Amino acid sequence: MRNIVVAAVLGAGIALGAAACGPATSHHVSAAQSAQAKKDAKALAKCLPSGATQQIQLAHSLGTHSGRAALAAKCGVSPAHKAAFEAEALTAAEHGHLTTKAGRAAYFEVTLPGIIERNQG
Repeated sequence: MRNIVVAAVLGAGIALGAAACGPATSHHVSAAQSAQAKKDAKALAKCLPSGATQQIQLAHSLGTHSGRAALAAKCGVSPAHKAAFEAEALTAAEHGHLTTKAGRAAYFEVTLPGIIERNQG
């Protein structure tokens, strides 16, 4: 999860640097947008486990409706997107090779945060 925070901070810095050096038609990232990206990354870091044991426990709980619902509530998935979140998280977990370290890293650091972000609003 630390990688997500680092990636968000670096991404915001790169975006700001590119906007400053780019042509007049480039998109500028405001301070408010950068602050929101950092806040979002910190929130995801709090709702997703970083330890292997906790990740395996969470992956196992995704096999149940109550486990998916608990994760949705903890990560701030909106009620309107809850069903879509649950379906997408379960499908990704089924194909995520969660029994390997690399598979868990990809799922918990890239795939699942993306699913959460798409379904929060």
